[in-house]
Amino acid sequence: MRVRAALLLGLLSACADLSLPGTRSLALYGGAVTVQGPQGYCVDRSASDPAAGFAVLGGCALMTTLQLMPAAPGLITVQVGGPGSAAVTGAEADLLALLRSADGAGLLSRTGAPVTVQDSETAPGIVLLVLDDDGPPLTPDLDRREWRAFMDLGDRLATLTLRGFARAPLSRADGLSAMSDAIRTLRAANRPPG
Repeated sequence: MRVRAALLLGLLSACADLSLPGTRSLALYGGAVTVQGPQGYCVDRSASDPAAGFAVLGGCALMTTLQLMPAAPGLITVQVGGPGSAAVTGAEADLLALLRSADGAGLLSRTGAPVTVQDSETAPGIVLLVLDDDGPPLTPDLDRREWRAFMDLGDRLATLTLRGFARAPLSRADGLSAMSDAIRTLRAANRPPG
């Protein structure tokens, strides 16, 4: 994952500095893909890398002068692959089987520490996992539970992650609801015209 701990620490401490840049949406790859956060989430431009297809989103009130916060506050990351990287649509069951296997656990681990898949769901073009990561979090402010979705946006693979904060972990229901909102919003922002 492209997230750097120093950038995340800056985002997580942003409640003390409302001047940090943030917007509701961000163009990736020169406008080929648009990342937009669900209600209450804004993009942290300083932690994002549009040219590499990477975006970080958090509560708007933590990063901007917009007094908006999500119903289920957390940290969302979006990583979008290059053209031709789409791999989910039509292969949802195969991808899920791989990710639930021992080899898949290794692929899901950020640090090499064990990752346990607690729950999973599939829908057309989407594989969603609920993970418990035994590795050290990117920052102590983040919870170890993670919701991770793999989906296609046109001909590109997108990976979304959501983590709650250690001080206020997301319930399973809140995490699934927030991730569903994030998926819906991202798809809507990239729906082909007509």
